Amino acid sequence: MNQGKILPQSIEVEKAYLGLLIINPEKINDSQVSNDEFYNPNHKAIFQIIKELSRKNSAIDPFSIEAEMKRKSLPTEIISELITFTSTLAESESLEKIIKEKYLLREIVKHGNELMNHGFSENDPFEIIANTQLLFARLSGVGKTTTHHISESLEKLYALVNRNYDGNFKLTGIPTGFMDFDRRSGGLQKSDLIVIAGETSQGKTSFALKIASHASLMNKKVGIFSYEMSDIQLSARLVSSISKVAGSSIQYHKLSTDDFQSVQEGIGELMNTNIFIDDVPITDYDYLEKSIRATVIKQGIDLVIIDYLQLISVHNVRDSKADRVAMIANGLKGLAKSLNVPVILVSQLSRGIGEPNLGRLKGSGDIENAADVVLFVYRPEYYGEVKDVEINGQYYSPVELAKITNAKGRNIGVFEFPAKFTANLTLFEEYEQPKRDLENGNADPSF
Repeated sequence: MNQGKILPQSIEVEKAYLGLLIINPEKINDSQVSNDEFYNPNHKAIFQIIKELSRKNSAIDPFSIEAEMKRKSLPTEIISELITFTSTLAESESLEKIIKEKYLLREIVKHGNELMNHGFSENDPFEIIANTQLLFARLSGVGKTTTHHISESLEKLYALVNRNYDGNFKLTGIPTGFMDFDRRSGGLQKSDLIVIAGETSQGKTSFALKIASHASLMNKKVGIFSYEMSDIQLSARLVSSISKVAGSSIQYHKLSTDDFQSVQEGIGELMNTNIFIDDVPITDYDYLEKSIRATVIKQGIDLVIIDYLQLISVHNVRDSKADRVAMIANGLKGLAKSLNVPVILVSQLSRGIGEPNLGRLKGSGDIENAADVVLFVYRPEYYGEVKDVEINGQYYSPVELAKITNAKGRNIGVFEFPAKFTANLTLFEEYEQPKRDLENGNADPSF
C-alpha cells in the first residue's frame, strides 16, 4: 500500500541539529532527543559519539568526532557538512521537535503496517487492541511533558474543598462497603495499587471479594483475575456473600428449601451485575497483563482484583525471588496508572508473631513501595485470643471480629477499623455489634 513512498524524515534538520551541538557542545546536556529518533544511521552514530564524549568530559569538536568515527570504521566526510547547516542558528528546541515528529510518523507507519497484518491474522481483536494501546501510550509520551503550573492543581483542589464545605461530599472512588474505610479514603481511587495482605486463612481473598460484590451492586464493572480459585468457586463465594449460605454447601451439598431459595435470589442478583472472571490458566505475568488490558478495554472495567501475588511468575528466572516480586508489584502499579483504574492485589504475609506489619509482606519490600494502600486482615479469634481487642480507643469481642489495618495510605494516612467475619460463610461485613469504650467499658449507644 505504501510502496514507493519515502518514510517521513528531515535529513537537513538532523544535520542542522548535530552541527548546532558541535558548535555549542554544552547543549548536549539538555538534549531531549534519543539515538533512535534519527533517521540517517550516520547521524545516529555521530549523536552517540557526541554523548559519549560528553560523558567522558572530552572535547566535542569536528576533530575528536572524526577520530572516533575513524576508530569505528564510519565515514567521516559528513562531518564537514554539518557545520554548514548551522548558518541559520535555529533554536535547538525547534529542531528537536521536528526530529521527534518525523520519528513518530515513521513509527506510526511501521506499526500501522504491523497492525494491519495482525488484523488479517484473525487473532483475538481485543488482545491486539490492548497491545496497540500500550504501544501508542508509549509513543504519545515522546516529547511531551505532564508538567504544569501549580495554579491548575490549586483550582482543582479549591473545587474539591468548596464542594465538601457546601456539604456535597461524595466518594471520589469505588465504594468498598466498609464505611470506616470509605470515609477516610473516598473509596478506591483510580490508578491506585491496593494490596490486601494477611497470613493463610485470614480471609484476605474473601475480603477482596466482598469489595468486588459491593462495588458491582453499586453498578461498577469488576474484573477478577484468580490464580487460586476456579470460576465456579469464585461464583459460589460471591453468591454466598449475598445469600448467606456457605459456599461449600452451595457447591457440594443438597440445600434446604430456604437455602435453595436464598441461593436462587443471590444468583439472580449477581446476574444483573457486571463481574468478569478470568481463572487465569497461565501464571506468567505477561499473560496476566495482556488479559487485564484486553478486559479493561473490552468491558470498560472500573476495578481490577488479582488473587494472588505469590502465584504470578515471570520469565527471567535468573533474578532473585525478591526481584521478581518487585517487578510484578511495580508492573501492576504502572498498569493501574496507565489504565486509570484501581487494582487490588491480594498478597500473603510471611509468618510471624503478633499482628501483621509491613516488614512481613512476603517476597519483597518493593510491594510496600509500589502500593498506594496496604490493608492487613487479622482475625484474633483464629489465633485463640480471648481478651477484648482494642481498636481506635474501644474494646471489641474477638468473636467474629476482623481487625483491618490500613498500614499504608499514600494519601489517606494510617488507621484501623473493625469488620465482622462469619467463618462458616467466609464472609466479611460491616461491624454492627455493641462495642465497649476503652475508658469506661460502657456499650456505645451509637451502635
